[in-house]
Formats: sequence, C-alpha cells, structure tokens
Amino acid sequence: MKNVLRDWLGINEEKFALEVQLNTLQQKLDYLYASHEDADEKLESLDGSLSELKYEVEDKVSEWDLDDRIRDIAYYDIDDIKSDLDIDIDYEEVADTVFDLVMQEIENRDTLQELVKGEIENFTSTTEAQGYPVDITEIVEDVVEELINKLRA
Repeated sequence: MKNVLRDWLGINEEKFALEVQLNTLQQKLDYLYASHEDADEKLESLDGSLSELKYEVEDKVSEWDLDDRIRDIAYYDIDDIKSDLDIDIDYEEVADTVFDLVMQEIENRDTLQELVKGEIENFTSTTEAQGYPVDITEIVEDVVEELINKLRA
C-alpha cells in the first residue's frame, strides 16, 4: 500500500533519486575515508623515518665532530692562503733586493778603503804602543772578517 501511495504522489522517483545520491555520497565518503587512512599511514611512515633520521644525525654529528670540522676548514683556509702567498712571492727577487740593500748599506756606511784605513790605524796604534812590528796580513784578514760580518748582518 505504501508503494501505491508513493507512486500516486510521485514520491518514488524522488526516493530513487535520493537513494542514488545517497549511494554516490557514500562512495565519495568511503573514498575520502580510504584516502584519509592512506594519508595517515603515509604520515606515520614519514614520522617514523624522520625519527630514524634524527637519531642517525644525532649519532653522526656531535659537538666534537663540528669542532673538528671547523678546525679542519680553518686549516684548509690557512693552507690555501699560504700556497697563494708561495705562488705570488718570487724568492729570487727578494734575495736580489736584500743583496742590493746590503751592498747599498755597505756603500753608505763605510767604503772598503775606509774599513782598511780604520783597521790599519787601530792596528798600528795598538802595535806601536806595545812595540810590535806592523803585519799587513793580519790587517787584511781583520778587514775581510769585518766585511763578512757586515754582509751577514
């Protein structure tokens, strides 16, 4: 009797349309629920992986390791700077410059003649006061020794 009454009122078609819509919504809800469960599983999996990575990173990187790495990097920088300086410095040019400066200093201070003259005066005054004869070989040796000392300085 209900069906006859529904047919007479035209409710059966609406009921059928509502049932189809209900089935469609139920399918969408099931799909969303399955997607939600899948997303939850993926999220839990990612959380677990993240925890594992966190422990691995904590095991691998400690403060001591970082200090060593920083120190190594600093030494690498020092070595790079040193090698750059070694490349840029021409040691022959430096040696030539130093030699030129030493020779110029010798020229400016005392000439060889003044060195010999001063040594002879010192030696003769000392030897005459002591009554020794003047030996020119000793004078030359003393002058050469003083010249060598000036060149080394």
